[in-house]
Amino acid sequence: MFSFQSYRFSLHDSQIVMTRQKFITFLSLGFFLIAFLSSCNTGIESTRIVRMSKADQRLLAPTAEDLTGRQLSGRPLNNWNKGDRFIIADNKAALILKGVSATSDIVGSSIYYDGLTSRRSPDGSQEIEIEFRTETSDIYFYPTGKREREKALELTSDNLAMIIDPQIAARADSLLSGKTLWIMNSLWYDAEGNSVPSLKYVPVEVTEVLPGDIYFPMYVKIRHATIGDAIVWMSAGGGAEGSGRAGSRPFSSLFSYQDPRQAYPSISDDNWNLICKGEVAIGMTKDECRLALGSPQEVSSGHDWNATMDIWQYSDGRFLIFRDGLLSESHH
Repeated sequence: MFSFQSYRFSLHDSQIVMTRQKFITFLSLGFFLIAFLSSCNTGIESTRIVRMSKADQRLLAPTAEDLTGRQLSGRPLNNWNKGDRFIIADNKAALILKGVSATSDIVGSSIYYDGLTSRRSPDGSQEIEIEFRTETSDIYFYPTGKREREKALELTSDNLAMIIDPQIAARADSLLSGKTLWIMNSLWYDAEGNSVPSLKYVPVEVTEVLPGDIYFPMYVKIRHATIGDAIVWMSAGGGAEGSGRAGSRPFSSLFSYQDPRQAYPSISDDNWNLICKGEVAIGMTKDECRLALGSPQEVSSGHDWNATMDIWQYSDGRFLIFRDGLLSESHH
């Protein structure tokens, strides 16, 4: 117990006696420390706990298309098996592969993984190389640029310059052939690589997936009810970025398992048909124009005396003018 005149605290066998003034000083100091610590910005005390809504969690969760794309990623070197086949995609691979004449016609040739080896560089360091054998038992060496074996084993089969891993296309073929998907891209080509009339957001049947070229490891054969057969090029990997030498066209940006029309019930049928053709019309909203033409390269905003105005500019020279959010002019 303590009174206001004298304050005693028993600490084991010793006693601490404080005068009234000392206690008041002690108490004041205690209140000061509490106030200081309470207001101190430690990043914990004043940080608001933010919990994501279920809707936000769904937006961040990978889509079915993302998950399919991830199955089409390259294999890490650590998972390669001796004898795995690869395809040389360009004659310029002779500038990379050691053991090949620079004038050799090797495009389309098959080479087979035979293991890892190391080679001493001119500076005395060791570099890990991938050893390939040809069908005629010639040996080619692919420099990994890595000095440590563990680092070299992280190299993936979709990141070999000018060399294609046909297993990626084979996996895509087994997953996609015979399926009806909605295509999200209007860049369609014929067997010679020429662009053909095309649509987007329409159903197509995947008929076959084959190894691609120096830029894209796969080309996907599709069939449309009215246009007929065409080809689209596809990157390896999943997600919006894709992976490999050209990650701009992963499965998730090319195809959808669901009809995208269902996500835009407010768009009229006439406008939707124009969007599928990549065309716009006066009176369209910004969202409708973005669906038809993609996002603009530059946007300028302003207003006149009675309306807000936006100008969208595209890399091909086209520009759109919106007044109060609706398309008023289109120039190309």
